Amino acid sequence: MKTITSKKGISPIIATLLLILIAIAAGVIVYAYVVGFVGSTTSGSSNKTILAYDQYNLAGGAALVNNQVSAYVKNSGTSSEIYSISTTGLVSGYLQPSGGTSEQLQLAVLVTVTSAWTEGTGSFALSIASTTSFSFVYTAGSDSGKLLINFMGQTSTITGTTSGTTTLTFTIPSTLSATSGSLTLNTAATTTIPTSAAGVKLNELVGSFPASLTMTQPISSIQGFTMAPQSGATAVVSGTTYALQVVGNDGAQITGSAKAV
Repeated sequence: MKTITSKKGISPIIATLLLILIAIAAGVIVYAYVVGFVGSTTSGSSNKTILAYDQYNLAGGAALVNNQVSAYVKNSGTSSEIYSISTTGLVSGYLQPSGGTSEQLQLAVLVTVTSAWTEGTGSFALSIASTTSFSFVYTAGSDSGKLLINFMGQTSTITGTTSGTTTLTFTIPSTLSATSGSLTLNTAATTTIPTSAAGVKLNELVGSFPASLTMTQPISSIQGFTMAPQSGATAVVSGTTYALQVVGNDGAQITGSAKAV
C-alpha cells in the first residue's frame, strides 16, 4: 500500500503581497536613513536666509564725487536677516575691483544735483534724531541750485538759499533698531556741497554709526542700502568692474558684478 503525502505551499498571491510589503518596508528604512543623513550634513546652512539683489548701481568718479553704491537686497529665505552696523559702518558690505583689494562699505547720504549747485558757505549735518528718524539739516549760506537727497531708499529735495535752516526727516524703517545721537563724520567726509553741474552725483557725509545699530530684514522684503566706501577717500573708478557683496549676520550672502558708470 502506498502512502500519499499532501504538501501545500504558499499561495502565489500571498507570496507576491509579502514581497511587496518587504520592498515597501525596506524603502521606508532607506528613505529615513537618507533624510537623516542629508539633514545632519546640511543643518549648518539650513538656518541661513537666501539673499538676492533686486537691483544695484555703482556710480564712479573722484572720491566723494560721483562715488556711491545703491543696492536693493531681497530676502527670499524662510527667516528674517539681521545686518550689523558698527562704528565703522555697514560691516556687511564690501566692494572689490577686479584684481584689487576689497573696500568695506558703510551707509551714506547720496546727493544728486538736479539744478546746477553753486557753493556758498552753507553746511550739512546728519544725525539720528530719535529711534524712528534721521535728520539731515541744511544751514544755508548763499548757496544756489537744487539737490536731491537719498538716504535709506528715501528721497527729498533741498533748494539753496542765502539764509535759514532746512531740516529733512528720513524715517528709520521699522526693521531698523537704532539709538538717538549724532553721527561721527569720517575725517575724509565733507559737510559742504561743492559747486557742481546738474546731473552730478555726490557722496556726502560718510560717517560712523553707533555700534548698537542693527537692521532686521523681514521675509520676502526688499531693503534699500545707500552706501559708500568706508574710507571716504577711495574713488570708485568709472568703467571699472566691481564685485559687490552683502553679508548677513548668519553668513547668508549675495555677490554681484557691475561696471561703475
